[in-house]
Amino acid sequence: MKLISNKDQAGVSLVEVMIAIAIIAIMIVVVGYSVLTYVDARTQLLDDTKGLYLAEEGVELLRALRDEDWNTIDVLTLGDTYGFTVSTTTIGIAGAAEIIDGAFHRSFVVSEVRRDGNDDIDLSGGGSVDPDTRSVTVSVFGPTGTTSLTSILTNVNAI
Repeated sequence: MKLISNKDQAGVSLVEVMIAIAIIAIMIVVVGYSVLTYVDARTQLLDDTKGLYLAEEGVELLRALRDEDWNTIDVLTLGDTYGFTVSTTTIGIAGAAEIIDGAFHRSFVVSEVRRDGNDDIDLSGGGSVDPDTRSVTVSVFGPTGTTSLTSILTNVNAI
């Protein structure tokens, strides 16, 4: 009687096939997850960038309004929230936040600026109010959070 040895058999066992399929399945899941994570991060980065650009544009709109007529800025109630009305030929101020692309809400707040005895801006709240200088904070709320930029506007005609 002749015994058959396992060493003489050629081919792939069922266990080896199952291990290969498991390794391939894990690789597909990892690659798929990586692609989804990349797409999500890219979308978030684009939204953050757009929010920052909209905030910068808001500061530029306020500078344009200041250059056109300081009284447009000066008559605003300090601490209240305003928005912009922008058309192809005019820039205006509205009482509510501006909605851009249905996803971004842009608004701004005007605050007083105080100066110390050396005529330097006093951030501690001391000193006297400078009637020809305002601090403006433009905020953009979007799908990934809020971006805010603060700038100082000065009445250039008073210099």
